[in-house]
Amino acid sequence: MKTLRWAVRALLRSPLRAALLVGVLSVSIGLALIMITVDGAFDERLEEIQSQVGTTVTVQPAGSFGGGFIFRGGFGGGAGGGGGAGGAGGGPNAPDAADDAATDDDAVQATLTDDAVEAIASIEHVTGYTRTITEQYTGDDLIGGTIEPPANSPFAGNRPAGGFQIPVIVTGTDNPTALSSLGVDNVEITSGRTFESDEGEANVAVIGASLAETNGLVAGDTFAVNEVDVEVVGIFVTGTQFGDNAMFLPLDTARALFEREGEVDSIIVQVDTAENVSSTAEEIRVTLGEDVADVTTQEAAFDAIS
Repeated sequence: MKTLRWAVRALLRSPLRAALLVGVLSVSIGLALIMITVDGAFDERLEEIQSQVGTTVTVQPAGSFGGGFIFRGGFGGGAGGGGGAGGAGGGPNAPDAADDAATDDDAVQATLTDDAVEAIASIEHVTGYTRTITEQYTGDDLIGGTIEPPANSPFAGNRPAGGFQIPVIVTGTDNPTALSSLGVDNVEITSGRTFESDEGEANVAVIGASLAETNGLVAGDTFAVNEVDVEVVGIFVTGTQFGDNAMFLPLDTARALFEREGEVDSIIVQVDTAENVSSTAEEIRVTLGEDVADVTTQEAAFDAIS
């Protein structure tokens, strides 16, 4: 009690000292509150970024850069098909994980196979996967849209009459609810529908809006892929010129049409939690072998700021 009285008297005798003390205490408390608030907001932002990074691992043939079609004739030529039979594996635990690289001009890129998919599916924390193959359409029934380069572009003087023709990219996928491929994302169905999960071997396709417009196609029409009639069941937009000139087929349909039975160009692996993405990716690398598969994740972006 005496201490309290002494403190009060001291403050009353020196108002300036009292004011300074109150000011220091106020600033200290304010800074502490700000730090608590900022720390909480930062934690929330990290959680938001982590959720955006996602829980997927992308697996592609080693050195493929994400698309088998680039190595099967490239833009502008070569047979539409060309895959070979399943080949020897390269990983210690994944026999037949990849085909041996072919030596002919139309197919020089190794591919993954369903054996690799089965090996991945057995890894802990893997909850699912999406398989795709990618090819270039080379038939006569469809033509791609065109791109007119800007007048000041270095390509403007060399453009062909009517502009540069966009190659028609064909993607076979076993996940019709999440259509995405090389250069194709944010797909929105504007007419018709996507194919159903029970249409895995049906001759159906979902095509881009520009491709549909250029060729006068609507849902219900048909066109030929390697001499097989395929029905347009839906039309989509992506907001990009290349994306809107693409098409999606059921995976098994695409494999049959392009003679690529059992092959895979890309595997999107679902992992149970973001915390397990890095370890799962490493386990996939070990299982398949780095000479067989390139394994990438988006987790590095989160790690860089956390």
